[in-house]
Amino acid sequence: MEIKRDFYLQELLQSRHNGMIKVITGLRRSGKSYLLFNLFADALVHEGVADNHIIKINLEDRRNSELRDPDNLLHHIDSLLVDDQMYYILLDEVQMVREFEDVLNSYLSVKNADVYVTGSNAKFLSKDIITEFRGRGWGVHVHPLSFEEYMSVHSTSDMTRALMDYMQYGGLPKVALMQDENEKKTPDDIRGALDEADQGETEIVAGKLPEDRYDEFSLVVPSPAVPSDTGVVAAMKERGVPVWSEIELGYRMAPGRVLAITGTNGKTTTTTLVGEIMKAFCPDVYVVGNIGFSYAGIADRTGDDPTFVAEVSSFQLENVEEFKPAVSAILNITPDHLNRHHTMENYIAAKEAVAARQTKDEVCVLNYEDPVLREFGENRCPARTVFFSSKTRLEDGYYLDGEVIFAAEEGKGVPLMSVREMKLVGVCNAENVMAAIAIARAAGVPMETIIPVVKSFNPVPHRIEFVATRRGVDYYNDSKGTNPD
Repeated sequence: MEIKRDFYLQELLQSRHNGMIKVITGLRRSGKSYLLFNLFADALVHEGVADNHIIKINLEDRRNSELRDPDNLLHHIDSLLVDDQMYYILLDEVQMVREFEDVLNSYLSVKNADVYVTGSNAKFLSKDIITEFRGRGWGVHVHPLSFEEYMSVHSTSDMTRALMDYMQYGGLPKVALMQDENEKKTPDDIRGALDEADQGETEIVAGKLPEDRYDEFSLVVPSPAVPSDTGVVAAMKERGVPVWSEIELGYRMAPGRVLAITGTNGKTTTTTLVGEIMKAFCPDVYVVGNIGFSYAGIADRTGDDPTFVAEVSSFQLENVEEFKPAVSAILNITPDHLNRHHTMENYIAAKEAVAARQTKDEVCVLNYEDPVLREFGENRCPARTVFFSSKTRLEDGYYLDGEVIFAAEEGKGVPLMSVREMKLVGVCNAENVMAAIAIARAAGVPMETIIPVVKSFNPVPHRIEFVATRRGVDYYNDSKGTNPD
């Protein structure tokens, strides 16, 4: 099986003979060794470089343990440089060598030596590593193989088996996800959730992580409840260790498109409604995220073309790097969770991050009546913006006029339904419905599929859920609300 990583390969080929140490960084299992020892070495041979002028040393191999001594490594390499022709020195996991910086710097003055190294510990994931080579280090950061990239050459129809192979071959490490149900899990409980084959190979640390173990990590996926600017997470970031949210991990593991919904209020209702609409339109739909179902936890149980409807919180959006929804939505922004984000500006930035990597090929649905979101949509949002409004007749978008929801295009409004036809109550739920309609339409769902689902949709438990009428007073259960708005 051959997986082509042409972008990274071309970077290496173009860097030849530039007088610098080529430093390939990335997480473990991101395919660095394969890129260097297979793709790059094969490309050199194809261009006429003799095999004995390509020196490949895997320093993680026990058979090369003596070469982890810097003097032994220098002597070994020097013994292989037998003529004036160009030599390509390829060293895998060079951090295994003590004082490896001094070893590599010694070859900067050797005119017929071109040096390429990989590394995956915390130091090598740091942006500062290049400075170790006296300003003559040149970096290539390799991202893990996407599942789509892996499946482009994978023949099996067994998606679960394919995902396991993908993780072993060059994707991401295996993940055990536990529903804690407010219980404290023991290491044995956690180990029991793993596949039997993995139980003996997995180390589990319960309680406080010893500081002397921080450098062993190549990736951290913290609980959303753990702040990113304190404690272990902050320490890992300082060491250059990548920190991903669980939705980032799920996004990288799973194929398919994502419809991502955030906001201070209304996320759960809107996400649940969009999920029901999508299930009425297409197969293989998963409602995930802050709503209570792990995105990463179902990544190995999807079909070839899944749709993820994700409720994402500001906490989950703190540590995303490549997360890019096909459709995003920010329902509203009012002060909340400021004990975590410290300032309103930080909280707004966290919410807006849901659209940060989108382009005009994607859609972001926004509330026109929220001044922060209106400014964002009109001036700064990188995606194509679709507004909804409960007060303003929009030229384009979705709006509430009296008791009727309209869809507008180029100034022409088309009535869709009356709010009296819904089981949801209140202007806030009219806004949630308009957002859901906008998201579903942006995802390609026809209106004749959307409207019947909206009309039959029941309130989510504990979210403005009707309880009873007593003495002419209606009572509603909104016990899962996190703020008074």
